[in-house]
Amino acid sequence: MKKNAIAFTAAEDATILQLLAAGQTWQEIALALGRLRTSVTNRGRRLGATVAPPAATDAPPRHQRGRFSPAEDAFIVQRRAAGNTYGEIARAMQCSPSAIADRVRLLASPGAQPAVQIQAVRAAPRPRVAPLGGEVRCLGGCGGRFHSPDRLRIRICPRCKADANRCALPEAYAVGC
Repeated sequence: MKKNAIAFTAAEDATILQLLAAGQTWQEIALALGRLRTSVTNRGRRLGATVAPPAATDAPPRHQRGRFSPAEDAFIVQRRAAGNTYGEIARAMQCSPSAIADRVRLLASPGAQPAVQIQAVRAAPRPRVAPLGGEVRCLGGCGGRFHSPDRLRIRICPRCKADANRCALPEAYAVGC
């Protein structure tokens, strides 16, 4: 035993076994005992306890990692249409949320030929791009506002541009002749 470690009591051992049998996670048990999760996990394993398998769901069993069956596709579509998050679906299917998110994206893509025709899950509509033209503040020295045909690239008003050309300096160096 380590120098600063506090030994587990028989009551704590009984609590660990009881809560595990009730389906609690190691983290929940650790919070109930006021101890670190790792110490509770190690003690529980020394006592011969194992974590209970996840609760039974209506999810089809995973038959092969990385591949989804038509039944799994149907389950994902059904749960997603019901408003479940990727994490909730992943817990039910015992896989990662990113695998579910990737599968939903694949099922929702327009050219995909999934095992299940997906109607409920649709890709989010793309945001409309604002028109490029608009009013901007001149960066050529005057600081005035002018209408630019391309707000992102044309940021010097025609008057400042003419002044820069009059100074005979390259545009990159002409600030305020």
